[in-house]
Amino acid sequence: ISQVGKGATASVYVAECIPNGKIVALKTIDLESCPIEIEHLRHEVVFWSTSQSPNIVEYYGSFVDGPILYIIMEYMSAGSCYEIMRYAYKRGIQDECIIAAIIHEVLNALVYFHENRQIHRDIKAGNILINENGDIKIGDFGIAANLLENGQRKRARFTVIGTPCYMAPEVLKEEEGYTEKADVWSLGITAIELALGAAPYSNLYPLEVIVKIVNSPPPQLPDESRFSAAFKDFVK
Repeated sequence: ISQVGKGATASVYVAECIPNGKIVALKTIDLESCPIEIEHLRHEVVFWSTSQSPNIVEYYGSFVDGPILYIIMEYMSAGSCYEIMRYAYKRGIQDECIIAAIIHEVLNALVYFHENRQIHRDIKAGNILINENGDIKIGDFGIAANLLENGQRKRARFTVIGTPCYMAPEVLKEEEGYTEKADVWSLGITAIELALGAAPYSNLYPLEVIVKIVNSPPPQLPDESRFSAAFKDFVK
């Protein structure tokens, strides 16, 4: 019906499923022009199709037509928290109860991921999606990783991947490896982003961001009276 998003490797459209009239989102990836390994995509689809949580965007199926891979998924009509803030809350969401409601649902998704020994690795406002009912779900599993391989729990991952501002220090120090705790760091950064309208260091170049994260204390909410002690403590 129309294009609603475009990323580095994919475009997303609103589409109608003709047999049942259902409105869905359609992610298209040009396999010829896109530098993604097929194995990487297969991993994304397998991970997604086996996820069963009310806080994860629903996967309906996928198919290839010529060089284009189509992934059919639930349409989250209200868009992402990032988009909503960009248009209406440039200085952040002022009502702490709304932030708490969003974070609560994201935590439900993370509990599901981590109980299944999986790391999302890219928790941020841009990946928190909302539908017309106000349901809050996590999307984009392009870089989600499974900590269980061949039935053996892997102690840590060693790939530097994700969006720099939200990355935990141990993700950037490749020799150390990291676990599910990396998502908890990203959640803290996302909480700050929801409150202030931007993630810490988001005005810097990626390399500067990495240097800051590795060498600075963890970002905190500013010491202002508009933030409750509970919220500041949660982020800390």
